[in-house]
Amino acid sequence: MMIFDDFFDITSLPLLSGGTTCSSSYNSLPLNISSTSTHYIVRTELPGIPQNQISVDINEDGILDIRAERHSKEDKEKTKTKDEEDEIVKENWALKGKLYRSIKFPKEHVDVDGVKAELNNGELIIKVPKKKTQDAKDPKRRNVKIIKGKL
Repeated sequence: MMIFDDFFDITSLPLLSGGTTCSSSYNSLPLNISSTSTHYIVRTELPGIPQNQISVDINEDGILDIRAERHSKEDKEKTKTKDEEDEIVKENWALKGKLYRSIKFPKEHVDVDGVKAELNNGELIIKVPKKKTQDAKDPKRRNVKIIKGKL
């Protein structure tokens, strides 16, 4: 049993439990989740993906969606110089195409309006603040702006 299994409702999101509700055109995005006394912290590595191809959203139910798209060298038009050789790929471990991951936080414990995200050297760090009180504020779905550098 993982440390967050009882806290994060993993079973309701088949993507997190290895299910197949995600379109086959998406790859599951590996990530790490940690917690401090004031925030939940979600980290994932997205080297080589520009900020404008990454999307982070959280909705009123506390579901955080992370989407990104990585294009392979073959997808991009490349002009070869006369000094370049034809490259033969022996192994390719980098995920290509559309990447997606969804995490459900307990909506009564997170402040969806305070979520922040940063992209620094290919690492996406999302900080989801914990609510200080149990006040039932009507949260809404909103886009999380990703900044370059430190929060």
